[in-house]
Amino acid sequence: MIKILKGSKKAVTNAFIEKQNQDGHWMYALASFPIGWFGIRLIMDQVDSERCQRVVSNNKAVCSFVIPSLIKELNQKEQDERHLLKAKVYSHMNRPYEIFEAMADVLKELLDSEQRTLFIPDMAPLDFESIQTINTYLRLYATEAPDMFVGFATDLEPSWQDENGIIWERNPLVVQNMISSFQVNGEMIEVYENENNTEQRELATYSDLDFALHAHPEQECVALLESGVELSAEQTDSIIEVIENSFENYSFRGAVKLGLMLSKYDKKQRTEKTNRLHTLIATAAHFLQFSHDGNPPFDAFLEGTLKKALEEDKRPAIRCALLYRMAFTLAERKEDFEGGLPFADLAVKEATDLIETAPLMGIYVKSWAHMIRGFIYGFQSKLDAFNDDVTLAIKLVRAQIPALKNATSAEDKSWQIEYDAGLFSHTNHQIFTAEELGLHDYTTKLFAQTEAVMNQVHPINLFDPFHWVDFHRNKYQFTEALVAARRGIKDGMIYSNGIYIYIYYFCAGDISYRIGENEDALDFLLNAEKIRPIYNDMFDGYPLNVFIADCQILLGQLDSAEERLISELTRSNEADIRIKLATIYALRGNEKIATDYMNEAIEIASGKETLMALIEVATAAGKIGQTLSNNDQALEAYEQALDFIAEGIEGYDFMNATVLTDLYLGLLELNGYDLELVAKFLKLIPKAVDTPEAWPSFSRAIPFVDQFIREKVDADAEELLAPFFKFVALRVDCKLQVEGLRGEVVV
Repeated sequence: MIKILKGSKKAVTNAFIEKQNQDGHWMYALASFPIGWFGIRLIMDQVDSERCQRVVSNNKAVCSFVIPSLIKELNQKEQDERHLLKAKVYSHMNRPYEIFEAMADVLKELLDSEQRTLFIPDMAPLDFESIQTINTYLRLYATEAPDMFVGFATDLEPSWQDENGIIWERNPLVVQNMISSFQVNGEMIEVYENENNTEQRELATYSDLDFALHAHPEQECVALLESGVELSAEQTDSIIEVIENSFENYSFRGAVKLGLMLSKYDKKQRTEKTNRLHTLIATAAHFLQFSHDGNPPFDAFLEGTLKKALEEDKRPAIRCALLYRMAFTLAERKEDFEGGLPFADLAVKEATDLIETAPLMGIYVKSWAHMIRGFIYGFQSKLDAFNDDVTLAIKLVRAQIPALKNATSAEDKSWQIEYDAGLFSHTNHQIFTAEELGLHDYTTKLFAQTEAVMNQVHPINLFDPFHWVDFHRNKYQFTEALVAARRGIKDGMIYSNGIYIYIYYFCAGDISYRIGENEDALDFLLNAEKIRPIYNDMFDGYPLNVFIADCQILLGQLDSAEERLISELTRSNEADIRIKLATIYALRGNEKIATDYMNEAIEIASGKETLMALIEVATAAGKIGQTLSNNDQALEAYEQALDFIAEGIEGYDFMNATVLTDLYLGLLELNGYDLELVAKFLKLIPKAVDTPEAWPSFSRAIPFVDQFIREKVDADAEELLAPFFKFVALRVDCKLQVEGLRGEVVV
């Protein structure tokens, strides 16, 4: 049983204290920054000690990520196992899914037959590694897990940044995304503050629990650095070893925090190892961004730290990785392509030199140097150079994979993992960079190569390219996009990825709505609503509740739509909600209430004193009049909208193509065919398709486009008609008619 206690911080805290007091059979997963894997370490401390020692002894390689002191006890086989799993300073992917799954198996052994309830009161400070391990454990063993309570404070403040631009605790949205994954296997329970109890009680802390089976070297380093004592060379190197272990164990927050503390500590001895310090800080920070651990890009910090690392660290392979990361930071993060190019050039040169002495390392880092230089060339409009570099990057990696499939040594097996991941990542970079550059035919050809690449990595990697939903959706390949979204939903369920389940359901609903499959659209959106985030209720700028109401209106479910829209009135004072309510009452034939809502919308728009708002309400008033068969009033409203447009909003066609679609089609329906007006509508289509709202109106245009084709077919007209044939034919209620019209076009 997994219960998520949702409410204010105070209410959640008090709910945990009450549960703790009701039943003494409980244990905690807490944070103690900057200790990595601390939540799991604390669980180990709290379970039966004999069982813990037995489980750890049987799983030393994996447990060494949680208890670093075990590293020195590993035999050769265990060292090889650890080597395959640890983070590497030259790696790019660093998504340790295998570790989380292996640690989930360890957690299962630890918690088997456990009668106590596990409390996770606060995810904001809890380490990423423990959260992912517990979530993976629930995915694999939800039916066998002990009772669990998870806290979800909904009044978290936006996270603060320190002087380096780093956020150490997660912001509300990131916490919510993590909670959504727990929600796949759990139940959300609202908890409320007791108005009679103004006391803010505190939950137990790690020190209160008094469990300490394992030493925590990170905390010892913090204490030493905060003491202000002179550090010997041996002590300095010892702290750097702890930072290296934190990095290798995927505790990137801890590595960055300890590294910064040591780098700013004046009373330390310089040693050979201190030359690695900024490399560790910069690389850990780079990976921290990619782990989406609540940190925004801190570009200036990364640039400065990478520069220091390049000045100090002379190891050839590491320098190559630092060089292409500097190129990436400048070009991708800061859009300084001119500044990034020399670093990419130097990375290519030094990696080429490295191949002679360290072939696998040299080829791997050379491939990344070419990939990033290709990215820079692309955005400098050097498309041939872009293609040459990214193609070579993929060729370099692909050529090594067949031989690595037969690897026997731990080192070569580790490279096999890196090369498979590198091929996957290079393929994504090539396709998505080309998409950004507008090379759509190029990417369509490339996409055919991706399936084999996808099969070489952990299937959870498909979340990185968003299961290719956007790739297809952006090309208006809606059939393929729906297939991709359905697979994404399925994988989201398998891997307990709640936020992606929500997004994929929303995408599937959005696509289904556009093509006119309204029942499917409503079904997808209602499923999305079940795990709807509370901090970002918007996706593509469209509130989910309103989107559902739009589907219900199209399906004639007017009562349900009205209920949703009424609830939106409490959150929004916008005219559009009242326009939709007016539409509902117009469809019911209730002119009075429809008019009342429309007048309220007009009053709100008038108060804004913008022509755009006035054009929107005037057009809406015309559409409501048409629905009520008040054609004279409708025509008057449409003409008023035209008058507002005539007052001069340059580019209004592209600001709100949806409104103009309704305006032009309404005028055509009331006044009859007008060649110039049809041409204006056809010009709007490429912009109107950007939002879902315009799509249901497209079928209204067919008889007018039919007449347009009969009356005016020349080269200019064919160019105008191309978007109509491309997009309107995607709707299930238009496809056959549009195909029929296409056959009539003969220039």
